[in-house]
Amino acid sequence: MGNPGGHVYSSSLLAHLTKNFAPHPENVATEALSHILAHSASARNGLTSILSGTGISENLSYRTQQTEGDALARPDLTGRDDQGRNVVLIEAKFWAGLTDNQPNTYIAMLADDVPSTLCFLIPQERMTSLWPEVCSRASDTGFTVSMEHDGEYKSARLAGNKHLLMTTWTTVLTAIETAATASGETLTLSDVSQLRGLCEEQEAEGFLPIRPGEFGPEAPRRILGLMNVIDQVINGLAQAGSISLAGLRATPMRNGYRRYFNPMPRILPSQFRPRLQFGLVATARTPYVASGLSSIWEYGRARV
Repeated sequence: MGNPGGHVYSSSLLAHLTKNFAPHPENVATEALSHILAHSASARNGLTSILSGTGISENLSYRTQQTEGDALARPDLTGRDDQGRNVVLIEAKFWAGLTDNQPNTYIAMLADDVPSTLCFLIPQERMTSLWPEVCSRASDTGFTVSMEHDGEYKSARLAGNKHLLMTTWTTVLTAIETAATASGETLTLSDVSQLRGLCEEQEAEGFLPIRPGEFGPEAPRRILGLMNVIDQVINGLAQAGSISLAGLRATPMRNGYRRYFNPMPRILPSQFRPRLQFGLVATARTPYVASGLSSIWEYGRARV
């Protein structure tokens, strides 16, 4: 699907409808995942392959928004065995924060007489910041958090048979796709493709967690440096008579910085606009600023 800026999104129909009509995309994604699991044994096997690191091996029955307990806690997705025990609780997130019930009320809901897992399903970008928060909350309530795996997914053992697990939408959907492909389930693959499109769009548009150092001097220095490159090239071209700045000025923008100029002689369209525009870089995921400034710089070196 095209947009006026020229970037092409590989947006699925589900992603498009969710963006336009659903205020809570996590709920749509959870229902989609539940639908896939309910209609495909291969999909359930794919999910179990991810959960197996915490001792889960059963073919469970999954239901969404199952309320229980005085706190009316409602895990996004509940996986129960034949005896009705809560073997897996899945909390599906894009960019929403933890609620008061997470993780401790959910941990208390897990079965303790068989291996059980509370799984957080999140974007990759949240892994570094959200896992320590979940573990800290569990520790503050008295759970002993013993790390078992710290890599592409994270897992820890709690008291008894209970576990914490954090993995990504991409990891889970890839595991389901692999299992569905081996079984020749084309309908399941189509459903997964729709859900993957929704997840990719949500992950691309969400607010990225702040990383260490982003409040330090490096980021503003880099931005000021890029603006200075534009100014130096434009001023040099103007002094050499290659361009005219008459009646024109630097233009601040909400998401960037722009300089207008008129080529001299006017053999090109008027008012060229070298610009530092972060929105285009964030949306298109291309080195727009770097390549654009490089072109301006090379043009300036040739004319000045």
